[in-house]
Amino acid sequence: MLKRLHRFFFSGRKRPTPQPNYFISTRTQTQERIRKLGMDLPSQDIVPVLDRNKILYPAPDPRAEMEGYEPDPELEWVIDLEGEKGRPFALHDLREIFNAKWRSEHNAVEIYGYASEEGRWGYALAGDSPEKFDRLKIGIRLLTAGNIKRPDLLPSLLEKIRVELRRRMAAYRWKTNIRENETVAAVVERTRQLLDLKKEFSRDVLIVLKSDTNYPGMQVWDTLLTLGLQWGDGDYFHWENLNRDHGEQFLFSVWSTSAPGYFFPEAVKAGRFNPMDLVFGFWIARNADPVHVFDAMADAVEFCQQRLGGRILNREGLPFDKGKERAELLGIVEVLNARGIVPGSHRAVRIF
Repeated sequence: MLKRLHRFFFSGRKRPTPQPNYFISTRTQTQERIRKLGMDLPSQDIVPVLDRNKILYPAPDPRAEMEGYEPDPELEWVIDLEGEKGRPFALHDLREIFNAKWRSEHNAVEIYGYASEEGRWGYALAGDSPEKFDRLKIGIRLLTAGNIKRPDLLPSLLEKIRVELRRRMAAYRWKTNIRENETVAAVVERTRQLLDLKKEFSRDVLIVLKSDTNYPGMQVWDTLLTLGLQWGDGDYFHWENLNRDHGEQFLFSVWSTSAPGYFFPEAVKAGRFNPMDLVFGFWIARNADPVHVFDAMADAVEFCQQRLGGRILNREGLPFDKGKERAELLGIVEVLNARGIVPGSHRAVRIF
């Protein structure tokens, strides 16, 4: 599994020291690795500190499956395509026009199709796509097309995609009507607003358990297992999100600022990794239920403090004030919801 938790180190926090010889392993291989070391099970039963039943997920929308998938006009520049005289687009033609090489070079572009036989929109080039589509929509993902460090480059990028799209459809065997619902200038302005939103609310929650000396690595490992956390992805510990339809893969994760920043079981077993701190964190906008996960994570840190000792600190290294931190988190969640960005939703994950 790929390392995805680097986003936790935003806001200037120190990243783990790069190490050579990375490799990707399956969950089975990962568990076999620690099983052989005798590190797959805690020394006692898992304590009931973390309760997934307290995580609140939004009720599934039964209309979503029926309505299919269309581009989001708030996050994408949408261009409509329709064959002259209502001629449908054949799937084999679309695979030729938008071939794998073209799609890899234009990874901000998604092709959506409406098939009357299914009565809904969907991804036109998916593996189970119907053989023909009555209409197409091109969705250009703005936060992918726009270089966040150089938003001034966005107009030329959009214009390049626009020209390339028209060139390709001009070579199609049937005439195609292309309708752009916005000007490039309007799309650029909307993208700048999205970038401002992303900058304002790209926030994580961090709680640090700090030792005055060093925590014994094996004791840390056993404590985190006793909590019910799972070691694996990125060599971190995680509280997994079992509802994959909403939120990130993990509810929160645990790492350390002590080099290399993550837990190599072989190094822990050999006594070579004895961290000075444990960092618990998650990314707010992408979390399934930020407030309740915060409460659970704070309880988990307190449990670790009881087992390991140390001081509970905030991201600035000051004493952790649970009430204050929770109130600030509530404020962020309320603003996100008011702007139609439910934390953990598909839209939130696409923005943040």
